[in-house]
Amino acid sequence: MRTSDRLCLPFLILLLGFFLVTSCDREREKPGGEAPSTAPRWVTIGTDEATGLSHVTGLSIAKVAGKRLEAMGFRIRLETTDGPVSSLNAVDAGDLDFAVVRSDVLYEATRGLGPWAGQGPQTDLLAVFTVHAESVNLLAAEDAGIETLEDLKGKRVNIGEPGSKERSSSIHVLENAGLDFETDIRTVEALAAEAPGMLQDGRIDAFFVTAEHPNDRIKAAFAGNRKVRFVPITNVRRILLRFPYYIQTRIPVEFYPGATLREDVDTIGYKISLVSSARVPNDLVSGILGEVFDNIESLRELHPAYRSLTKEDMTEGMYRMIHRGALYYYMKNGYRLSCCF
Repeated sequence: MRTSDRLCLPFLILLLGFFLVTSCDREREKPGGEAPSTAPRWVTIGTDEATGLSHVTGLSIAKVAGKRLEAMGFRIRLETTDGPVSSLNAVDAGDLDFAVVRSDVLYEATRGLGPWAGQGPQTDLLAVFTVHAESVNLLAAEDAGIETLEDLKGKRVNIGEPGSKERSSSIHVLENAGLDFETDIRTVEALAAEAPGMLQDGRIDAFFVTAEHPNDRIKAAFAGNRKVRFVPITNVRRILLRFPYYIQTRIPVEFYPGATLREDVDTIGYKISLVSSARVPNDLVSGILGEVFDNIESLRELHPAYRSLTKEDMTEGMYRMIHRGALYYYMKNGYRLSCCF
């Protein structure tokens, strides 16, 4: 062997070793062999229906918080469920990370009531923040002579179909006013979607509808020839104590030019909450919360229902147990929580 060959041999061996090590490192960097932390993790948010404000709220959260989460290695995906009960069950089972639900449904889940009566309290369901309110709206024909809740006595009133959110809230409101829905009014149990037309053609005198503002069903009630008004829901202290998931709120009449009353109307309502579970990482929860709060102006622009939102509003109406990631953010930023059930 030549001298030059003997000198080159060790160099070739070292060079071969270098390529082998580099090749192994590259194999480890490929998707099939990488560490899980290098791939984006999908974050799922469950919403009630693809056409409702629950879904719009999920989309709005995703839009506002998306870039921050991508920087953290997460990507958001929305999933439509069969309703708030299904959404909360999926969060509790770990099939969803978050859900957008009404406060009354969350209250039942965490207290082991309603659909959860046989299972007991769902203690792993934890609040992050609340968004807009859905108010309990009572609309009456002007010619029916209904200006207060007491005036409903003897009138034809649609309280909603059995099992609907309208039915439960309307019964609560009537009972709070000292009225029995079975004996004091002429009860109608039609679909909420049918009520505006029934009011306009004279088949009913008033109806309850639970909805955010602005709302197309409520607009439809003011679109006909029959004059319609909002009826205030007042003296609600007892109902707030009995059912602590309700809040006091006001109906913004600016969205309804046809309403005969031109001042905002007092009523009660539910808050819509973003809910998670104890198994969801603290940094993910605080990351979403922080990004939404830091960009609340952008959130307000995404839907008229968010227009008057404040950060303080978004800490109200939550369940008494709050996710640790959210609690850390609130304490760090000096929020005094005016919650919970």
